[in-house]
Amino acid sequence: MPSKFRLRSLALLLVLGIGLPQAGHAQADWRDHLRRGTIETIKLSPDGNHLAIAERDNSRTMVVIRDRRSLQELVRFNPGALGEVGILKWIDNDRLVIGASRADTRYRIALIEPALYIVGRDGRSKAKMPANFLATIDGDPEHLLVTRYSCAGGDGCIDEVRKVEVGHTTKTGELVIAAPDARSELVTDRKGEVRFAISWNDESQSRLHVHRSSGEGWTLVNDAAVSGVDSTPLGIDADGRHAFLLTERKQGTSMVQRYAIADGQRSDVYADAVSDPIWMIMSLDGNVAVGAYFDPVRPRPVLWDASHPDIPPLKQILAAFPGKLVRVVSASADRNLVVVDVSSDTQPGDFYLFDRAARQASLLAHSMPWLAGWQAHPVDPWRQFPGP
Repeated sequence: MPSKFRLRSLALLLVLGIGLPQAGHAQADWRDHLRRGTIETIKLSPDGNHLAIAERDNSRTMVVIRDRRSLQELVRFNPGALGEVGILKWIDNDRLVIGASRADTRYRIALIEPALYIVGRDGRSKAKMPANFLATIDGDPEHLLVTRYSCAGGDGCIDEVRKVEVGHTTKTGELVIAAPDARSELVTDRKGEVRFAISWNDESQSRLHVHRSSGEGWTLVNDAAVSGVDSTPLGIDADGRHAFLLTERKQGTSMVQRYAIADGQRSDVYADAVSDPIWMIMSLDGNVAVGAYFDPVRPRPVLWDASHPDIPPLKQILAAFPGKLVRVVSASADRNLVVVDVSSDTQPGDFYLFDRAARQASLLAHSMPWLAGWQAHPVDPWRQFPGP
């Protein structure tokens, strides 16, 4: 089966004329490699019928909704001059979360948190949320987890996590939990439980906390200033009971550990003989790392969670692109359609759509179309680009 995926991919590349460099084509100027990509991400709707694309247009990033089968543009959302899109996620088949801000005119980067919008797929509805997006909640499309700064305490401003109702733009929502310190980044499970908080001090030493249940506060898991090693979360299983941690060792490479949230028990899963992970391989829903690439010289994939249901399709996808770095970008709810980003030291990034039932892989877009096939002249980033 993997060989069929590979053959279909190669055949498609040959048909499109973007396979190997051709004689007489000028090599790309080195400055072309430093240009920002045209296509930044592609999110597949849960039913697999639509694509939400963060797409560069001159000096701004816009969100474009396209029909998945025809790539026909249906609607686009424009954050304005120097617009940036930091968050793009489907709530259900008809609504998206878009986090947008604008870059500073001097430094050309976004220096403020994005404004959070709930937008309809048809472009007819848009509501601004009064907080920063944290997570969706499986089985509850009418609520989101958001964060708001609270400066009431004496330890600086910290994030409060609140559960808010979609469509109510003025209500602050139900308080879930506050972060343990002002620098924490929060990690949730699929059910909307805030499970981990990780922060770093000025010496780049981490502190990892766990939140075991709604009736408890935070429990310290690791303080690198004391233990001498960092421990970082790699995501949480679908059942919400176990997580994976990447824990440094004082000798040798880092160890992937399975962590029981209820009692803190750890079991060693995998440590590579050559290197620490260089790129995580995520589950199709993006919630937990089920493997990683190792060895920066000759990257090779290792899948360590053999029991995860996404391992068979991931093996098919990885086998289709030997020697490449493959990142799962999004997938349909039934896991049949998967968007992946494929890159290497000579391939800046191409987006493919995998259809598991049809056993087909088709090219969606080049992230840097001017480098496709090392051609001297730019090519259209889409295999077809019809008007609205």
